[in-house]
Amino acid sequence: MTQTNPYAPPKFACHRDIETLPILPSSRWDEIHIRAAVCRGWWRRRVTLNGTINANLEYNPMGSGERVYVDGQLIVTTSVFGWEVVQPHIDFYLEAFEHAVPASIDVRASVVCFFKTYGFRLTVAGKTVYDEVAALRNRVPPLETP
Repeated sequence: MTQTNPYAPPKFACHRDIETLPILPSSRWDEIHIRAAVCRGWWRRRVTLNGTINANLEYNPMGSGERVYVDGQLIVTTSVFGWEVVQPHIDFYLEAFEHAVPASIDVRASVVCFFKTYGFRLTVAGKTVYDEVAALRNRVPPLETP
């Protein structure tokens, strides 16, 4: 009988290292079509991407620096001693068409509201997939964008 540790962290299926993939040329970025569904927390954001890229992203600024997880795996972490405390910008890659696709997260945080995240933008292949600030300006519920 095999014993498992109930307190062990979950194991995720390892996919190949994204850094070994060639970067998708910008001439093919039009082929990327994504819909995003976002779960908003006080600081955290969880984004489910569906379409050309299927992935679950999580932005977590709590603790030592900001962290971005894709499908449960830590892919980017920033330093606690960074200068971009109130408006961080994080670059990373996602996988599509056997290529690495550039993506970025821009965050606005409020020092007055106890460091609440009040602006979050996800950009994939040069297209804004989700933008809370624009959604609030247009009075559109920021749950899903086409």
